[in-house]
Amino acid sequence: MKIIVATIAALSLAGCSLQPADYADAGSTALAISEGATELNPVIGVLGDDYAAPVSLVLTAGARYAIDEYAAPENAPVYHQHVTNIKWAAFCNNIAVWAGAEPVTAIVAFAGCGLMSYQNGLKKLAQ
Repeated sequence: MKIIVATIAALSLAGCSLQPADYADAGSTALAISEGATELNPVIGVLGDDYAAPVSLVLTAGARYAIDEYAAPENAPVYHQHVTNIKWAAFCNNIAVWAGAEPVTAIVAFAGCGLMSYQNGLKKLAQ
């Protein structure tokens, strides 16, 4: 129940600055943790595994807000794409961990999804 309340609070605070990759990462983090995985990022797991998903959403919303407020306007889309690349890579890693993949497979999933997101982002930024 605590995780549901924390997630609702995090979503309320995050507003609409988050993107689909951010929600995918947080949701897959919660899914993997619910099956016994441990959050390995000490920044995200600072409040414990139960709060990793909401903390991830709040920190990502803060990063995206900082990009919008403080980055040069011509650089903001690139910075947002970098955050998106990392989030999709983390999503794939989380799903691999949830599925019981070996660590090497999870790392390959991370790298593959990050690369695909990067390549897709290049196409979007070129338009």
